Amino acid sequence: MLTDTPNRTSAPTPLRTIRQIRAAVRVLEDRWLQAATAPAGRTLDLELRDLLALAGRVAAPGLEGHAARVGTIAHATARAAAWKEEDVEELPLHGALHDIGKAGVDPLILAKPGPLTPEEKRSVERHAAIGYRLLASRVPLLRRAARVAWQHHERWDGTGYPRGLAGKQIDRRARLVAIADVYDALTSTRPYRPALTPEEALQIMRAGRESHFDPHLLDAFVQAWTLASGQWECVAG
Repeated sequence: MLTDTPNRTSAPTPLRTIRQIRAAVRVLEDRWLQAATAPAGRTLDLELRDLLALAGRVAAPGLEGHAARVGTIAHATARAAAWKEEDVEELPLHGALHDIGKAGVDPLILAKPGPLTPEEKRSVERHAAIGYRLLASRVPLLRRAARVAWQHHERWDGTGYPRGLAGKQIDRRARLVAIADVYDALTSTRPYRPALTPEEALQIMRAGRESHFDPHLLDAFVQAWTLASGQWECVAG
């Protein structure tokens, strides 16, 4: 099952959103198959828009813009790392969808102002695998997004979750989204702590080089951060 009900007082999981996400993925698959025989230039922009709108519903309180910001930061970092343009242009989508598995997590846990219990923490950590299952598809773009959703909490040194992957076992896009995800989390107000300044967050990020983060991609992130002075919209275009 995709749901988690850690205790009897928890609010019900938004099963309707999960069903809508699955339906949106099926529509994308159908349109992708049709596009294979359609005239050149056929895109999935409209269908992707529906899926992105659903992904936006699963944000915890106060983090409604988190996924979009992760995509912007990842996009700028990939450009600083000199990735191929077609790979760079996918990053806003991967950022937007990386936490879609939180549709399967009790929203009361996501909004909890204090520390999580071990059981609640396990429930939240399941969002990575849930996201993978929701996005797994015949559509190549969604398959790549599914891997990002599954692996963006893995760590360079192998101490992350859900599978304890290390180094280049982790999908390159997921390694990059992980950097953007942590930075935006640090610089955002959470129910349990105030936001850090960009400079404070950068110091923490640098301390995670070669333990939490891919060192090469973290260097590219620092380069992009320096160029933007923490104002990512300056380099997103």
